[in-house]
Amino acid sequence: GHSMGGKVAAMCTHRRHHHEGQLRIRSLSMLDICPTAYSREEFSFLDKSFRSLEAIAQHWHLYSTKAQIYDALVVKEFPDPAFSRFILSNIVRNEEADGPPWKWVFNFDAIRQNHDNILDFPAELHNPTLPLGLSNTFPTFIMKGARSSFVKSSHLAKIKALFPSYSLATVAAA
Repeated sequence: GHSMGGKVAAMCTHRRHHHEGQLRIRSLSMLDICPTAYSREEFSFLDKSFRSLEAIAQHWHLYSTKAQIYDALVVKEFPDPAFSRFILSNIVRNEEADGPPWKWVFNFDAIRQNHDNILDFPAELHNPTLPLGLSNTFPTFIMKGARSSFVKSSHLAKIKALFPSYSLATVAAA
């Protein structure tokens, strides 16, 4: 899993201990994320991103094509071309007759309302000295970008406690 998906995948590995036999996990890969709680300061860019996404949605009624949305709004709000294309890929036509002509693929309101829950990770797993049986022995691969701050050396003790068979790879210039 990447980002929030990585945290979800890590949680699934923990939950399997409470529902033995219902979930079989052979390995785990997390991309640019750790099974840890993050502070709002570490993700402070999200508040600006939320405001930018709201600005885009407020003007949907003015545009008939995604190219117009891209030119007028997405590039202005998200100057990184790759991220702008990612944002644009999450806009689709709204088929509801009484709604705006466009909508987000993802549930923007749910993500915004659960921002703190998404940043968190269960308190019982914050302690690197877990009770016997809560660590996972399957291979775990964590990939981080060299320029990213989402996987830090300060996280390694927590990772090792939860996933003793982990390996870490860093992608240069990413």
